[in-house]
Amino acid sequence: MTHHDDVILSGNTGQTPTRGQTSDREASLWEESLTHAGEILRFAQDDPEYVILSGHASQPSAHGQTSEESPEQANEILRFAQDGKSQNEPTGLARIAAAFASARAEGRAALMPYFTLGYPDIASSEAAVRAIAAAGADLIELGVPFSDPLADGPTIQHSTQVALEQGMTLARGLALTSRLRAAGVAQPLLLMGYVNPILAYGVARYVADAAAAGAAGFIVPDLPPEEAGELAAACRAHGLALVFLLAPTSTPERIAAVVSHATGFVYLVSLAGVTGARDKLPPDLAAFVDRVRGATGLPLAVGFGIATPEHASAVGAFADGVIVGSALIKAVGAAADPAAAAGHFVRAFSEALRRATNLSDGCQPQRSQRADKG
Repeated sequence: MTHHDDVILSGNTGQTPTRGQTSDREASLWEESLTHAGEILRFAQDDPEYVILSGHASQPSAHGQTSEESPEQANEILRFAQDGKSQNEPTGLARIAAAFASARAEGRAALMPYFTLGYPDIASSEAAVRAIAAAGADLIELGVPFSDPLADGPTIQHSTQVALEQGMTLARGLALTSRLRAAGVAQPLLLMGYVNPILAYGVARYVADAAAAGAAGFIVPDLPPEEAGELAAACRAHGLALVFLLAPTSTPERIAAVVSHATGFVYLVSLAGVTGARDKLPPDLAAFVDRVRGATGLPLAVGFGIATPEHASAVGAFADGVIVGSALIKAVGAAADPAAAAGHFVRAFSEALRRATNLSDGCQPQRSQRADKG
């Protein structure tokens, strides 16, 4: 990726059309995604240890579970891609826009839990994400493990290390994403991971495979927009979001630069530091959100440090989205039944945001109206 590529590719030349109304170039790229889906399928069939797609687990999980799906499950990623094309499946950008619009229509912030794929093991993480979806999440971040997660605190670092030891990889993460979508998880799924594994996999190939699997977009904490030209171009071609982060220390110039490249929503880091639950929210958080809102109409989602339903209610009073990760991971890690713990945790946060809406008696702050429709 080069800076001149970023300059050429980052400009908005119009909205990405939905599938079924694509240019020849976009149709070609969609066909390419089907090809990559087939490659993943063939790789899965050739590798009996490829748990998610092959349905053959080499070892029981830490919780006594194994992946017992039939061999036909190996076709899900390919079938999903084909169904998306034939049924004019909404783009990832459109699904994200719809999720924020739905929450806004209810006068509340959208809830976006984060969960590490492969933690505490692959089968349990799949069950946990399904439970998160059923418990009231509006969007879901799927953490793709990496050995050097520089933006993450001890809790998520530990979960990613465990997931790597369980055999989670980028390809298996995509396969699990496809399984979740095929199982009926309709919420937009954002793949959150780091740039090195994406480069190793191949940027264009990764985006094509993610689109085929049903992902809605990407959050890449260590990729600034100035270096994201190649990934941004691939995301535009497939109608996927590329979400960038801003911190309370961001200058007005930096805020303007980042939001000009952002799609889907903007991720606002509540504090200077890594992820992790905190006892208190920063006192100037609302002012930070207001500063960014003055520069963009995209939805603004706040993460890092949100640990309790009360925190979520407080942030939901002025932000469009509330992201919770470390506290959820900690709750699941301490539980005998990871899926039940995940569902119980997320339900408490979802109910808190809805209670806050009811208590407000219809008096809600101005929320972002613009969203990329893809």
